[in-house]
Amino acid sequence: MAKPKMEFDEETKRWRPASEVVVAQEAVPVEESPEEPEPEPSNSSTPSAVNYLDTLLADMRWVYTNPKRKDRTEGQKAARAWKEKDIRGFMTQMSGLEKSRGEGDKQETIQTDEGTIRVLDLIQELFDRWEVEKKRLGG
Repeated sequence: MAKPKMEFDEETKRWRPASEVVVAQEAVPVEESPEEPEPEPSNSSTPSAVNYLDTLLADMRWVYTNPKRKDRTEGQKAARAWKEKDIRGFMTQMSGLEKSRGEGDKQETIQTDEGTIRVLDLIQELFDRWEVEKKRLGG
């Protein structure tokens, strides 16, 4: 049985039998309709980054104010896991996001004075002890 002639398909970047390769046709110029010029990108955050940060902050607020059984989205579940693993980091990030959004003054934010830091450290220590105890009991 003869091997088929192989040609490189530029579109898929793979070698294929010549009978399967689609030869690109010559491009036909299309008249361009006048369109509005695209806005120039600003130096600030891109819209997708802004939307992501808004979503992250919303998930963090949800986790902070609602019980675990009400978590529905992957973002809420991930934020819950973060809060349970590192509450100090979670609260610091949430506070920073609120400040960057100009919302720190609108809502009650946690002050990071020495007492608050001590309490957050104690809470983290309790979470760590609880995880050790759960593992010890087989749960």
